[in-house]
Amino acid sequence: MILEKEIIGKTLSLILVSEEDETIVVTGTIQRNGKRLVFQNTNEGVVISMSDDVLQRIKVVTGEIRPILNDADFALTLSVGNLPDGISIEGMIPTGLKWPKDE
Repeated sequence: MILEKEIIGKTLSLILVSEEDETIVVTGTIQRNGKRLVFQNTNEGVVISMSDDVLQRIKVVTGEIRPILNDADFALTLSVGNLPDGISIEGMIPTGLKWPKDE
């Protein structure tokens, strides 16, 4: 498991996978905001509060995959989509990110 002190100030790519298996990558930095870790992407104006259990899901980025993930130090894969009926939003991470429109 990655330690919190190892990721503060480092780059993190969020690998967002849609229900249709489309994928986008959003890269930012991990910072501390009070007692919580946050993902910050200043280009998109996004600040996402990270829950404590996220640390165990973050992976180190190495080798040839690094350029694909915008040279990030770490990566976290998240599923993106509509919640099925009857599923609570508890445990979900609200991102505020918008899926890119098809051009």
